[in-house]
Amino acid sequence: MAFTDVLQVFAQWQTILLASAILLVVYVFVSYRSLKSWYGDDVPGPSRLVYVLDLFLYKGQMHLQVDSYYKKYGKVFKANVFGKIPCLMVADAEMVKDIFVKEFDCFSHRPTFGIKVPEPLASMLTRAEKEQWKRIRNTLTPAFSALKMKQMVPLINTCCGRLLKKLSEVADKEQSINMVKFQQAFSMDVILMAAFGIEANPQDNPNSPVVLAAEQAMARSTSRQIFLLCLPYCHLD
Repeated sequence: MAFTDVLQVFAQWQTILLASAILLVVYVFVSYRSLKSWYGDDVPGPSRLVYVLDLFLYKGQMHLQVDSYYKKYGKVFKANVFGKIPCLMVADAEMVKDIFVKEFDCFSHRPTFGIKVPEPLASMLTRAEKEQWKRIRNTLTPAFSALKMKQMVPLINTCCGRLLKKLSEVADKEQSINMVKFQQAFSMDVILMAAFGIEANPQDNPNSPVVLAAEQAMARSTSRQIFLLCLPYCHLD
């Protein structure tokens, strides 16, 4: 490669880096303005840049990251968790009770990031809004009464028994195991039995058609994970 070609490539990279730096500065500034315009200076919290840097510092362990903010800023603080969308983090027990019980109708909406989805996905509780959300919520609430939840306990205990049996077997053999796989199978077992009434036993039957179909539906490629990670930061509303 000729020296002039090297200079040309270097100049292109300089332009890319400069443009990226400008975009980063603009993004941080806009995020800061959005937080300030929503909550002002009375509510403490990390800046957008600090939050992004902490993602790398805590290696994606958001529970540790949020816990550090709780210890630093108190029970109520602001943050740009979903990209440009300002968020208010609440750790006050009485305030949380008001949000989830007394004033729950005022907090029905969830972030949509400006993406429209077809039916029936648009009618999920996580997507529905206003009167549609209230109608669906009122329809589903009786299914989660105290009596109905108690009726699920024997089914959950059955799944727990299967998990303990599997763990005892590998413990007797002194084997190393992938605990995530065991927990995934247990969770799938509980959901299938308690929610759908299906006796598939994925803990002992990992190749069941129901289990394979569920795994395929939940599978995420690397490109999809990157897209989902970047999606909140592309919100323009």
